[in-house]
Formats: sequence, structure tokens, C-alpha cells
Amino acid sequence: MTKIDILVEGYAKEIENGWNASSNVTLVTSNSKNIIVDPGCNRKLLLDALEKHKLKTGDIDFVLNTHNHTDHTLLTSIFENAKVITTDEIYAGDHQVEHNNKIPETNLEIIQVPGHTPKHCALVVKTEKGTYVIAGDVFWWIDNEEQKIDIKKKILRIRAIWKN
Repeated sequence: MTKIDILVEGYAKEIENGWNASSNVTLVTSNSKNIIVDPGCNRKLLLDALEKHKLKTGDIDFVLNTHNHTDHTLLTSIFENAKVITTDEIYAGDHQVEHNNKIPETNLEIIQVPGHTPKHCALVVKTEKGTYVIAGDVFWWIDNEEQKIDIKKKILRIRAIWKN
């Protein structure tokens, strides 16, 4: 059975001189493998969430980064046993291994999607309740902004979705 849990709900708040932001952090369990999608950058929230799920950083088998923005990738290295997956490569430590658009030993498929960076990817997760796609920042809203899809919206962070 494949299971999906949101460990950390993402947030984005514009502050003076920048942002206070971290991505959604998702845990997918499939064939006894623990996969983190976008580990984010809030260490305390992530470690607390792992503890609630009775997991340690060493229990994570794979980390998938949907794209290369720091608010999604900063904590990748805390998972000491995990293979790291991006849109087109898998690394086990300093060794690159073959990539076939699947997470090894699972039925989880990695697909290319439009996003706000080149080489944006998403994870297709088939569960007993249906098929889900975990796709960091394909749709992006600032905290307290109305969540509606407007293909003509001019904000840089989502404009790329509609240009690709």
C-alpha cells in the first residue's frame, strides 16, 4: 500500500529584504520505502514532523527535489542514508546511479512538468484512494492570497507555467 502524508505545510511571506518561506514537505511510503518530496528549509518543523511519524532522518530512503530552489532543497543533506533524486539524476552519496524516471523499488513515476524553473518535475503516486501528483510550486500563492488559478496572472513565480 502506498501512503502520502504532508509533514510540513509550506508557507511564503514577503518580508523586508526577502522572504520567509519553506516548501510543503511530503512523505510518501511505498513498498516499505520512505520518500521525502522537497525537504524544505525549516529544520525544526521537519524534525518534529518526522518524530510524530516515528521516523528518524536515517529512515528515509529517497529525497526527491522537484526543482532547485533553496526553500525546497536546503535540508536534503540531513537524510544521511537517502539517495537524492532530481528531474534527471539519482545520487547515492557521491555516486550517480541510473535514472529511469521511477523511484527504484517502487511504482512511483517522476514526470517533467511546467514550473517556474527549468527541469521542474513531479511525482505521480497511485494509491488505493486514487492517483495524486506531488508537484512543488507548479501553483504558487503567497500566504493569505486567494487561491485561484488565473492563467493571465503576471506574477513572475507562476508566469513560467503558462509559457512552457
